[in-house]
Amino acid sequence: MTDGVQILVAVCDRPRTVAVKPLGRCRIGVCDVFQRFVRRFHAPDTTDIFFDLSGAESIDSTFAGILVALATKKRHPETPDVHLVHPSPSVTNTLTTMHVLPLFDICEAMPDSPTQWTALHAEPLRPDQVPDLVIDAHQALIDADERNEAEFGPVVDVFRAEQQRQASLEAPQ
Repeated sequence: MTDGVQILVAVCDRPRTVAVKPLGRCRIGVCDVFQRFVRRFHAPDTTDIFFDLSGAESIDSTFAGILVALATKKRHPETPDVHLVHPSPSVTNTLTTMHVLPLFDICEAMPDSPTQWTALHAEPLRPDQVPDLVIDAHQALIDADERNEAEFGPVVDVFRAEQQRQASLEAPQ
């Protein structure tokens, strides 16, 4: 599910910022690992998170929705400010098509480029992780712009129905 994508991360001390650099096709399979990494950092101790998207060949709607949720501080209000660094043309097109590009601060470069990057290891998603991830990401896209409802509303509905089905199967009879 990670499709050979690599997620590089770095923490810079002055000012305390976090850099995330995905390389390759960014899809649902890597969302959990980068989201867990980013959640370790909170404002005001960490001021900014920079997503260097120059090496991202593409992003899917789940990846885009997680970025939107972080940028709008939807689930975690204490998230540091999110910046996109030199998004590739494909990423820019995807975010534009989803009507969310204006939500982001776009930078051509990070203020201080990290000298040492560490690769995050993405474990394959368990089936029970997928519905919450998909629902949260796509609901963030819908909340960001109502024009996304037509495309992503049915996605949310399908995964919510699956969650309810699973809950009814697990409920004591």
